Amino acid sequence: MRSRQARPETPTGGGALAVLALASAAFSLAQTAIVPGLGALTEALHTTPENISWVLSAYLVSAAILTPIVGRLGDMFGKRRMLVVALAAFAVGNALAALAPNVWLLILARVVQG
Repeated sequence: MRSRQARPETPTGGGALAVLALASAAFSLAQTAIVPGLGALTEALHTTPENISWVLSAYLVSAAILTPIVGRLGDMFGKRRMLVVALAAFAVGNALAALAPNVWLLILARVVQG
């Protein structure tokens, strides 16, 4: 009897590639878009430059820590599912960052984005 081959989990084609390209562009844009506004954020949130530097650092540290963890979870539970979870967390982080009344909530939002 002939054995059945497992179907690949991710679809082949331009749709999957477009989604992945858009997701990676959004993540990289989230890091670079904040840099020009750091001075304005310092004034708007009435904080120090030392505190506002954590807005950048929190994103980088959380991304460095969570990337291999989410990769492993993707191996265990499915890459598509984990991509959706990561994009949902990124969207929640964006909404939180947009509504942040102080620097500490903004830093927390950047951790969620990472």
